[in-house]
Amino acid sequence: MELRSYYDFALDDWCFLSELQRTGIQANSIGSIAQNTCERFLKHLIDRYIPVDGENREQMTEVLSTHNLNRLVKFWNSYSENRIPQSVANQLRKINGFYFSTKYPGDDCQTLSREDIQMCFEVTDLCKKTVDEIISKQSLS
Repeated sequence: MELRSYYDFALDDWCFLSELQRTGIQANSIGSIAQNTCERFLKHLIDRYIPVDGENREQMTEVLSTHNLNRLVKFWNSYSENRIPQSVANQLRKINGFYFSTKYPGDDCQTLSREDIQMCFEVTDLCKKTVDEIISKQSLS
């Protein structure tokens, strides 16, 4: 599969995470991969469905550079009627920050438990499901 969009890259990582889950592999980097996968799913919505104009060009550039899932959800919800539900945003908050805290040493470094890793899989699946539902709605409008 040729990777062309944020969605393509997100789906590639989601498939990788699904295989890790299926095989029972436990690794701290799953937290980083999970956040990055959700980030790309959310960035796909923004990149594909929010038109760039003179008023939002700078904001679009900034938001597509962030790793903050909360910021991506807030930006999407401020532009779209097909909002990401608060319940999903609350789940995404659980892995927000894992991109750095599970990947690099330092004061904010975090070691994930089995439960944390399972939660990463679940949140990533929920994010994909939500984004897929929004894409379907966007295609109908």
